[in-house]
Amino acid sequence: MLWNTARIFSAGAFRGGGFLVDVDGHRYLVAPHHVARDETTIEAALPNAFSGRLHDPIPVIDWEYPFEGVDLMYARLSGPQRPSHSVDLHRQITPDTEPNLGAELFYVGTFALPGELLLPMARSGTLGSPPVQIVKEPTRENPNRYEYQANLVDCRSYDGFSGSPCYAVLQYANLSHAAEMPVEPPREAAEHDLYELASLAVLVGMFTAHYDDEGSAAASRYGIGLMLPASMIWEALMSESEEAKRAGIDAANDLTRQLVNTPKRSDE
Repeated sequence: MLWNTARIFSAGAFRGGGFLVDVDGHRYLVAPHHVARDETTIEAALPNAFSGRLHDPIPVIDWEYPFEGVDLMYARLSGPQRPSHSVDLHRQITPDTEPNLGAELFYVGTFALPGELLLPMARSGTLGSPPVQIVKEPTRENPNRYEYQANLVDCRSYDGFSGSPCYAVLQYANLSHAAEMPVEPPREAAEHDLYELASLAVLVGMFTAHYDDEGSAAASRYGIGLMLPASMIWEALMSESEEAKRAGIDAANDLTRQLVNTPKRSDE
């Protein structure tokens, strides 16, 4: 979780965060739309999957803005990629499931320290509301207007936490080791002995902004954050147009492999 948060830069300046999502072997960088701020040059630094240290920033192009007025964008990453953690869309996103009110959430963002030191940081909060209508008018820093559904999260956040993936930890009965049990278990073994409790971090949304007062000196005197529900990310990445793009890329890659692996005929 801690090493899945990317840092997004524009013209060398830190803009905010994003995170990786894998869909059927295709990797996407998901981020809030406002971190781009209409800049043309966007780079992303991704953490190493084994050490957490940042790889060198890579340019990210061909951003998609799937829903008008929604603070969401994504880009498919192509070409050779260094190992980085990602969220498995089919395993870790459940678009029809929403945590209960008051449920504990964990979000991983970037804490900007003096001296341009950027550290990944995990924080926790509680789900404060079902999705409500959010309207953010244009500002001098961001000329875009947003109007979308978002959850309110009781949490602390500061600049740099935009784009944080938000997780809920679900517990479930793990039967993976039941197959290792003898065919005839000892009579004294109770049924619950075949189970063990495991947990899975499920993506439930993306932190898009903190709720603040215009002109307030504090980042958020209310201590309330806005979380775009994961169902919106699912809908964007599983749209018919995006599925068609993935199918076309897979077909082209299969054809390339066939051409490369086809033995050449020798002239006799």
